[in-house]
Amino acid sequence: MRFWSYTIAIIALTGIFIWGTPTGLKLKAASLIFPNSENNLQSEIEQLKIQIESLKTEIFNDEITQPDSFKVYGSHPLRGLQEIAIEAGSSNLEVAAAIVSNRNLFVGVVKKVFSTYSVVSTIFDPSIELAVRIGTEQRDGFLKGGSSPRITMIPKESEVRVGDIVLTASAGLPYGLNIGRIIEIQEDINMPFKEALIAPSVEINKLRDVQVSR
Repeated sequence: MRFWSYTIAIIALTGIFIWGTPTGLKLKAASLIFPNSENNLQSEIEQLKIQIESLKTEIFNDEITQPDSFKVYGSHPLRGLQEIAIEAGSSNLEVAAAIVSNRNLFVGVVKKVFSTYSVVSTIFDPSIELAVRIGTEQRDGFLKGGSSPRITMIPKESEVRVGDIVLTASAGLPYGLNIGRIIEIQEDINMPFKEALIAPSVEINKLRDVQVSR
């Protein structure tokens, strides 16, 4: 019975503290529950304050270490989806890097850097070739970009399925960016490997902001 009383009391006091109730009222509520333990409760409240401040610091550090975000420039509707231009230029983009959306989805790689903007090759560019991992079992494959992006070099014995997620696994890129999902598996009994068509996770023509990982 005492265990449950203490548990309920701690939950109540934590809620009171988080919701910003004045300190005097916190202590008054505590003294009503445990009349003889006001000093201990004060100590626990101070420890909670320290823990909350520590969490605030961690959250702040996470926010300031996020990749830089840049706008995506518009382009002619008939230009295609192979390339996009972003507002990052040589003044704020030093090296070629992976481009990801704010949802950790792979968009492409920087192809050219100019003074005020950069050109990014997307998954629809035939020059894009990346090592990837497929599904929860992390099966190996190789992405080849193009109008119909596909995963090649999948070992015949590997169990891959329609719906499996494809992630980046290429040196020089952040590991585990979501490229897309498998929509069709193609297999030739005379070949040692099989292939799979994928649906990209990013809708290139709807991108407005991207993040650059150096």
